[in-house]
Amino acid sequence: MPINLLPPDQKEALKWTRIFHIVNYYSFGLGALFIILAAVFYLINFYGNFELKLLEKLLEAEKGGSKWAKIVQQEKEIEKGRTLLSAYEKNQKEIKSILPFLDKISAITPQGVFLTSLSLDVGGQASIAGYSPDRSRVKDIENALKNDPTFQNISSPASNFLKPIDINFKFSFTIKK
Repeated sequence: MPINLLPPDQKEALKWTRIFHIVNYYSFGLGALFIILAAVFYLINFYGNFELKLLEKLLEAEKGGSKWAKIVQQEKEIEKGRTLLSAYEKNQKEIKSILPFLDKISAITPQGVFLTSLSLDVGGQASIAGYSPDRSRVKDIENALKNDPTFQNISSPASNFLKPIDINFKFSFTIKK
């Protein structure tokens, strides 16, 4: 266990930053869960409205008129709806594939280190940036990224290791699919 020789007021500040980090981690998880649940409810609502409109059109078609033309039109609308649902499901899968990445990033972040930026593009390129009170924690993040087979082509600027304390770091890497 490292010895903390900070003055009492800085120890208190460090304690509050740790609490802040924990609160941020769990609030991010709850936010992600809320987004996923909202997307599921939206999909259910969309599908229900789609089916209701389809049944209403079928009822109108049976009441009279050229049934065949209306059936063909409805089949086109059904196919269009299926295409929309397929695209929506694809987007949902992409959202779900982000969550393990976020879990890994939060797991490799040492105590007292704060992430200020996280970016991920569709091609698998990602970067993280943040603040570390000392160089050893930045080195810990770099080692964790290099030891995890999910992360490849890890690059970091030399400025990550120039200062011994109060380091604003940045890492860029590719995520293995």
